[in-house]
Formats: sequence, C-alpha cells, structure tokens
Amino acid sequence: MFKQYRSRGGELPPVDIVRKQVLERLINQRVQMSRAEQTGIVVSDADIDSAVERIAQQNNLDVSQMRQSLIRDGFSFEEFRASLREELVVVSPLKFGKFVAYEVAETFERPEQ
Repeated sequence: MFKQYRSRGGELPPVDIVRKQVLERLINQRVQMSRAEQTGIVVSDADIDSAVERIAQQNNLDVSQMRQSLIRDGFSFEEFRASLREELVVVSPLKFGKFVAYEVAETFERPEQ
C-alpha cells in the first residue's frame, strides 16, 4: 500500500489510516473468497496460466522474463499466482452473473438481528 501512495507521488497518510485501509481490504478479500467458494466459483490452473500469459504479453515480456522481473522485485512467482487466483475468483462471478462483490457489501450493511 505504501508503494501505491509513493508511485502516485502523494503524501503518505498516517500509519493508523493505512492500517485501517489494509485491514478493510483484507477483510473484504476474505469475505469475497468465502462467498465465491460457497457459490462454487473456481479458477483453474489453466485460467491462471492464461492470465499470467496475458499479463506478460501486456508488459512485452514472456512468462520467464516476467517471473525473473517479479523475483528481482522481491516477489515470488507462486505468491503472484495465488494473488492472481484470488483476483480472478472475485472478478469471474461478473462473467457468470454471480455478484460476489455486491453480496459482500450486503453482508456488511445488514443489521444484526
């Protein structure tokens, strides 16, 4: 998150605000993953491979070059694939008409009974 702020050239917010934003992002991501699992949404390894190839092509790299670039920047290729899987699980319901993101919002908005 700090890298995002720095890349935008903006001033960093106070650490407590960043912590809150990170926590909210993690909670939303976990709830979305749980809802996707409950609705049977699965992203296959072939889907991940295809997405990796597209990302590499968009960056004018082959997959091997992208892997080396990630490693050079301090990321493992396995972590990148896992993160990509989570992103695709959240995005793919839109293709199938299952709106996981909206269900997450409803979960947080429902009053306790």
